[in-house]
Amino acid sequence: MRPTEETARQMSAEAAEQPLLLYALSVFAMFGCLALAASILIADIVVPHHDWIADTISDLGAGRYELIVDTGLYAFSAALIGLAVLAAHVHLGAWDWSIGIISVVVFGLLVFLIGGRNEYGDNDNDGWVIQTYLVYALGAAMAVACFSMARGAARASPRYRTILSCPHRVVQVKC
Repeated sequence: MRPTEETARQMSAEAAEQPLLLYALSVFAMFGCLALAASILIADIVVPHHDWIADTISDLGAGRYELIVDTGLYAFSAALIGLAVLAAHVHLGAWDWSIGIISVVVFGLLVFLIGGRNEYGDNDNDGWVIQTYLVYALGAAMAVACFSMARGAARASPRYRTILSCPHRVVQVKC
């Protein structure tokens, strides 16, 4: 359907940044990260016989107190998807930025699946245990997101490209 004069009058062809939306999505992303960290710390305190050093987060996400860590994982998942919406709104790149946005969405969905599947930490052998595969996919999605968004992030600061694409250059370890 072709645009008409009425369409042009109702909706401007110019797209404007929505700073309030960007701010809200940024705060939402930070809240999701803080919620995950807080849920893990709370579960560390609440779960009996949990060794902070020897046990894993997966151990906290299984059993009677699983809701604590799962809630943090869900908040983090929502934050990642909100972050993808934010990145799509300001779109700093070309095709590689778009791939990065899709990778962040996949990353968020994988975090959600890890929290929702509950197939970890409890030595449960019923059915197909997919946590290992989801964690590998999570690592791949994170790597793809970082590498594909590095060039676009360089438009904001050249340092962001270095941080996202070459982590060994950011932290130099001297032996």
